[in-house]
Amino acid sequence: MKHPIFLILILTCCGYKGICQQNDSLNIYRISLATHIEYLKSVNKASIQSVNIERSEVTESLPDQVNGIRIFYLTRSEIRDKTQKGKRIELIVIRPVIVDSKSLKITIIDFSVTSKKNNFNYANGGGSSLEFKYNCNLQKFELTNKKQGGI
Repeated sequence: MKHPIFLILILTCCGYKGICQQNDSLNIYRISLATHIEYLKSVNKASIQSVNIERSEVTESLPDQVNGIRIFYLTRSEIRDKTQKGKRIELIVIRPVIVDSKSLKITIIDFSVTSKKNNFNYANGGGSSLEFKYNCNLQKFELTNKKQGGI
């Protein structure tokens, strides 16, 4: 085999993805989304029944309901359909994890989205920036820092 290191890397990544889907304590995207939804519930006076999230690779393993809130994962074409004729939707975008030497960071941004012809207009409405560090004693990632609001 010409590329044994590549094969080992692929198998490791596949194994890690499986672990994250099976164990919520390791899936920092689920923890981040739950934390952000709790934040949204705390700042909105009207009760939230559902949220729209932009569909991406990041959202593939996320649940359809978090903390009693229904989640709709929208493709670009579904976003376009919902914003036709001057309509506006609220949309959450979950950015891919940023890895630095000491922690993992996930940013979740709230947008108000409109479209005109084939152009989308995203107005930033704040969000959450969450930082995780791995606790070797507990063998899991822990939320160590969060900034919410005008990020």
